[in-house]
Amino acid sequence: MVLTKQQELFAWPPRCRISVYQIEEGFVIWPPEVSTERLFDLSESIDFPPNRKRVAVHFGLSTKSVRWPIWDERRLQQIEWRIKYDLEFEGYEVTIKRLGEHGSPCFEEFLWKLSIRDRRCE
Repeated sequence: MVLTKQQELFAWPPRCRISVYQIEEGFVIWPPEVSTERLFDLSESIDFPPNRKRVAVHFGLSTKSVRWPIWDERRLQQIEWRIKYDLEFEGYEVTIKRLGEHGSPCFEEFLWKLSIRDRRCE
């Protein structure tokens, strides 16, 4: 898929694999939702149980792109900006906690814990 310059600004890295793991009562629920779509809409993968304004998910991303060799600070901040943009644009508030290892290769999944609050229900 060829992206426009505008789409590229908001796209996940090339050759990526995205996994969203729902968490209930402190446990990760399997299987995760998985996508290789660069324009994957993270907000659509968040499942809020009835009568709950807050959820937690683990978000994992890996890429086989040669332009993304290691998880350095610049790349981590790029992904975190994308996570915040995607969720806040839809009316959510998100707190991001890194669970992955800084400096590991990008072909290995880096994990973040996302604590998400639905501001639309207030």
